[in-house]
Amino acid sequence: MNYSVYVNAGVLLVVSSALPSTIKQDVLDTLAFARLAADEDVPQGVQDSRWFDIYSGILSACGWSFFAEQQTDLALLGPESTISGQDEMLELAETHLPSGQGLLISAALRRLASASSDAVLMQSLKCHCLSAEAGSVRFRAMAGVVEAGGFLGMVSVSFDTQSKIDPCYWESGAARHTPVGNVIRRGYSARFNQALYDEFRADTREWLAAELHPPSIEIGPLFSEKH
Repeated sequence: MNYSVYVNAGVLLVVSSALPSTIKQDVLDTLAFARLAADEDVPQGVQDSRWFDIYSGILSACGWSFFAEQQTDLALLGPESTISGQDEMLELAETHLPSGQGLLISAALRRLASASSDAVLMQSLKCHCLSAEAGSVRFRAMAGVVEAGGFLGMVSVSFDTQSKIDPCYWESGAARHTPVGNVIRRGYSARFNQALYDEFRADTREWLAAELHPPSIEIGPLFSEKH
């Protein structure tokens, strides 16, 4: 089965080639809009739960139906404990998503690593996934798989840190950081209903067109033997 890998408003997405092109564009647009609008509405210092409420609410209004969600707050063992955002996201994908989707996200992360010399791509990721305020940085990594039929499996890892953030996003994600407070880990599933999005399509595309840079960047194809 063939897939394409995208960085979509800072979200690593693996999209099935079996998804019709018109639905694929709507999927990319709605996921980008929800991410960017939630980032715009919620300042860095506000609780992560507020950000997710807005993000999921926008997706619901744009035709996505959530039917499974799991959230865990990871309390670290001590002040010297460190984590890697990408390691946490990969573990979540392997344990919270349907069989095979964790492998797809792992393969997509390898594709992203091979593209880490692309300064424009890395700057786009850093812009969307890192936000700073008063000496603290919030790191939010998100990855998902969109299958035929508009089924989405998504995982995210979010935490605040005062660690130094590398100018290259890939290095920042792979590095180990000391979180301030708990690490918020989410895994969830949803399905897209294009008919429910019809009345919002024009406004969403107009909003996205005003962005300084296109929110969706295609990294390249991905092949999986998963059926």
